Amino acid sequence: MLRPVVLTHGLLATPGLLRPLRAQLRALGHDAYLATEVSPLVTGDVRVHAEELDRAVERVRHQTGAERVDVVGTSQGGIVALWWAHQLGWERLGRLVAMGTPFRGAPVARWFRWLGPVSEGLRQIQPNGPFLQALASVELERPVTSVSVDTDPVCPPGVCALPGMEVRVVDGPLRPVAHQAMMFHPRVVRAVHEALVQPC
Repeated sequence: MLRPVVLTHGLLATPGLLRPLRAQLRALGHDAYLATEVSPLVTGDVRVHAEELDRAVERVRHQTGAERVDVVGTSQGGIVALWWAHQLGWERLGRLVAMGTPFRGAPVARWFRWLGPVSEGLRQIQPNGPFLQALASVELERPVTSVSVDTDPVCPPGVCALPGMEVRVVDGPLRPVAHQAMMFHPRVVRAVHEALVQPC
């Protein structure tokens, strides 16, 4: 039996942007929900957004009666989801699927260092930064799948996985919009679906 799926967005995105992904997953048989408790744009501290995600998970668990939920995080939403699992949620998580998530840092984040004072989240995804170094040491207690797109110039596959994660690289949308379009791309959605239906 499939678990409920909580969808959480990333930097400069909103829950509403994941409605098409929710619709596609529901068409594939998943009971998918938006993490509307997570702040729009996700520019704040990842640790704060993880607490917001925790409230979304609890809402879905209460609504469905499920003991565990799956979480799909897009872009920085995957980092929020992994930190949530590490600090708050392994025992309530079935599987985490991260879509285009820069676990090793987003190279483009260097171009926006000047936003650091107003976006703690952007500072936290700087390559080789202390936050991502701490995240890389997290022991994965539940299955984590990284889904990335081979044409993504923002978060290329090489930055999208940590040791112990299942890796799925998809032939996806064309540059330069591959990162923004991946959540709508049929092959990417199919890869997410295939990860979610695996037994764990």
